[in-house]
Amino acid sequence: MGRRWVSIVLAVLVAQVIGVASADEPERENDFVYTMDDGVRLLADRWIPYDRCPCPTVLTFSPYGTNEFEASVATTSLKREPFLQAGYAVVVVDVRGTGQSEGMWGVLNTRERKDLGDVVRRIAVEEWSDGSVVTAGISYGGITALMAAEEQDLPQLKAVFSLVPMADAYRDILSSGGSSDIEFLGAWSGGLVAGPSTVQPLITAQRNPEIAINAATAHAIQLATVIPVTTLGYNMGTDRDAVFGEGDPESLTAASGYDGEFYNLRSPLDRIGDVKVPVFIAGAELDIFQRSQPLLFNALNLPPGQKKLLMMPGYHVAEVPPGTVDDHGRPVPTLEELALAWFDRWARGIQNGIEDSPPVERWYYGADGYVAQRQDPPAAIQHERWYLDASAMPLGEGTLSRAAPTEDGSTNIVFQPTQGACSRNTIQYLYGAVPDIPCSTDNTVAEAEGITFTTPAFDEPYVVNGPISMRTWIRSSRPDANLVAILSDVAPDGSTVAYTYGAQLASLRALTTTPCATPVIDACSVKDGDEYVMPWHPFTKESISKLEPDITYEMWMEINPMSVVLQPGHRLRLTLKSSDFPHTVVNTSALRDVAGGVLQVLTGPETPTYLYAGFVPGGLQALKAEFTATAN
Repeated sequence: MGRRWVSIVLAVLVAQVIGVASADEPERENDFVYTMDDGVRLLADRWIPYDRCPCPTVLTFSPYGTNEFEASVATTSLKREPFLQAGYAVVVVDVRGTGQSEGMWGVLNTRERKDLGDVVRRIAVEEWSDGSVVTAGISYGGITALMAAEEQDLPQLKAVFSLVPMADAYRDILSSGGSSDIEFLGAWSGGLVAGPSTVQPLITAQRNPEIAINAATAHAIQLATVIPVTTLGYNMGTDRDAVFGEGDPESLTAASGYDGEFYNLRSPLDRIGDVKVPVFIAGAELDIFQRSQPLLFNALNLPPGQKKLLMMPGYHVAEVPPGTVDDHGRPVPTLEELALAWFDRWARGIQNGIEDSPPVERWYYGADGYVAQRQDPPAAIQHERWYLDASAMPLGEGTLSRAAPTEDGSTNIVFQPTQGACSRNTIQYLYGAVPDIPCSTDNTVAEAEGITFTTPAFDEPYVVNGPISMRTWIRSSRPDANLVAILSDVAPDGSTVAYTYGAQLASLRALTTTPCATPVIDACSVKDGDEYVMPWHPFTKESISKLEPDITYEMWMEINPMSVVLQPGHRLRLTLKSSDFPHTVVNTSALRDVAGGVLQVLTGPETPTYLYAGFVPGGLQALKAEFTATAN
């Protein structure tokens, strides 16, 4: 297996060297126009290595601009030049309603997917094309790359390389446990897309003035009307649906504060099981979509070797530095090397062996290295309860223990809407666009705002892997309550690093009890017997159930997966709070029921509150042995 990875890397490097030595500079075509069937003109930048064509094409469909702003995948996280040097054409198209393109932005709606399919078909019949198209992209571009593969009548598409995509639009972007995520949505839709898209056509108006004026006008209308509604409207309204109504789910103005058809339409997870072409998903452990990438990988219904998952360290913009190796001493290729090898195998038919590489390579914090796995989570994973015990409070912090508490206990959490501004989530949900600050690498301040429960120090490495849930028993003085949970690693010197997070609005605690029968997590809960590994909350208006004062309720919370090795002497800590500003903000329709409230979390023999977490007995050595055994 080590030789196989080395051969893949060498093959890619040799192809690039040969290309550089023998090829002319690819020709760039600015503002190439693709006119859609409804007359809307999409603009693209194209780089064509004519002296090496007919050739396959790498296509990116992006809302981030193709020209002076150059923020697309082809020019940042995946560099354009290696693909061109290897003899691929590169085409980057502005999504309708963004960048230089005309029309109104539908954000992953049916019209946008139709545009994507039409462009794939047109590229495949160009005189310089060999008929094969592959899709690649980061974030939004990674989502559209997957959505192209979900189209059933697109034989021209041969493979997908999707970098940090989302899976579930409602749970990944709009809401955390039923409360709104205004930090990411505001920075993304207005700051990265709508604002720049209004300016970009004007910058290059002299090249195509008619299209530029049409595009800038449409984008300005969108910036002034649609974007404020979709990013802040439901959070500021007195009722989640008051500013939206029940319009056509294709339109952004039909967005709702509740889950439903609007978000299902924009969620790759809903149709990912229909994909028939090989897919490589590259994610990141601290990505805003850290929950999504493993879900997408597991939901792909593809033969062994035709789907891969790489989980890198870091936030939304992650990479693999040259020279990286995994726990078996194999090189982990860079993103460009991986994408080129993937495309060479499936678009050109080159037998480079990438299908025999590890199905999963996952970074484990604490061990600070990549671990090869046959599946995710690994087969060796087991789940256990970590009980919260508050019986000693307020004399000291609460404890996390494998043993159930023998005495009743409780802790009170007073609602404070501005908790969390100094935490890792502040950086994580700005997609890592700003550097780490002390608050993002040391969780001390965030813990001081809440109530903590901590395990004893571990005697041997404790490997935490996969999804985590928390079962709580609560009482509230108000008709609603919000609960936030953060998990962190506590070092022997007392410093703490947060790795994952969950939240739940109590009025939306209703559960779908149906267990998932397929890998697609859609309106079903992942269960382990009677335990919820990944509880599914419908988050619909019909599922609302408010609290009555002094009545005890059961509530399950989903906590995003993490891959962490807690080394000997380290401890696992759970911090409970009432908010996580500005990431998780209780919308105003719920705020009236939450404000001034005290949430009581119960811990006792009859009301056991506990984490249900996956761990690997035997640690990383067991994972290494599992991988080796299944390879033979």
